[in-house]
Amino acid sequence: MNRTPSEQEEWERMCYGCTQAELRTGIENSLPVKLPGAGGYGMIAMSMLSDVQEQLDRRLNEEARQTINCAKWVIRTYLMKGD
Repeated sequence: MNRTPSEQEEWERMCYGCTQAELRTGIENSLPVKLPGAGGYGMIAMSMLSDVQEQLDRRLNEEARQTINCAKWVIRTYLMKGD
């Protein structure tokens, strides 16, 4: 589907709670990525899924859905090389 840039940004905010560019910047500037031995992108995805557990416990269903989408984006973007 072809979206205008503003439609794409709106879709990303509904899906992830931020734009993909904001998500990428936050991830690439995070300690698990910058510090050797800190776990990298896999640790970020696992941390996000831990956040989802907390969000579900607090009944923050929309936030949990967005965080799951962020974790899936991290896995697809950084961990699924060659697909």
